[in-house]
Amino acid sequence: MSDHLLRTFISVTVPKEILSLQEMLKTTVDFKGKNLKWVKSGQIHLTLKFIGFTPPDAVDEMNGILSEVVKRHAWMELIVTGTGCFPVPKRPRVLWLGMAGGINKLNNFVSDINVSLEKLGFPIEEKEFIQLGAMTLHKNKTFKPHQHIWKPGEEQVIAQESWVVIKGSVKCSFHDTDGTLLAEPILEVGDCSVTLGGGHTYLILEDDTLVYEYKTGPYKGQKNDKVFLDEI
Repeated sequence: MSDHLLRTFISVTVPKEILSLQEMLKTTVDFKGKNLKWVKSGQIHLTLKFIGFTPPDAVDEMNGILSEVVKRHAWMELIVTGTGCFPVPKRPRVLWLGMAGGINKLNNFVSDINVSLEKLGFPIEEKEFIQLGAMTLHKNKTFKPHQHIWKPGEEQVIAQESWVVIKGSVKCSFHDTDGTLLAEPILEVGDCSVTLGGGHTYLILEDDTLVYEYKTGPYKGQKNDKVFLDEI
């Protein structure tokens, strides 16, 4: 099988100027005494779409389509904003890079790739979109009480969220759909909250509190994502 098929994926190579990313990631984890195997610098890349084992002639046809896709998009600049790991530095399972800059341009580019290659029989992955972020927050930081929007029958993902406290502590305020306060638990290291409906807000209780936020998406702007409780 492997003699006739090519393991195929679409990616963007990382410029030599930022191959120091691996060194950044090494400072994120506590790997003392552990025999960790790191990817060679020349193999670092940003995967845009995984294809799988593919016949060589299909790869040639794919290259032709991708050349046309590239012509339809302008250059974009992505900025690495930080690094992190899950669940904790002493037991890392996933390393991640935070990125900013031309994210919308990148999303449009990937969408064009998916739509264009679907014509060749490569299906668009139908996975639920998960937003993931790490936030370092200062004491007394709070958020305007809000609830996320869900309109039954419309093609829209429920934008609910979960917070995991990695460092520090957080006071949560959970509200009913009409704004009635239901509970105000304190989250400490290792605790998490899962918001399935209704309103919520958070108050940071310690400086340099670190939380991981998991959220369904995709994010389509504030007016499509949330409504503030004082506006209900």
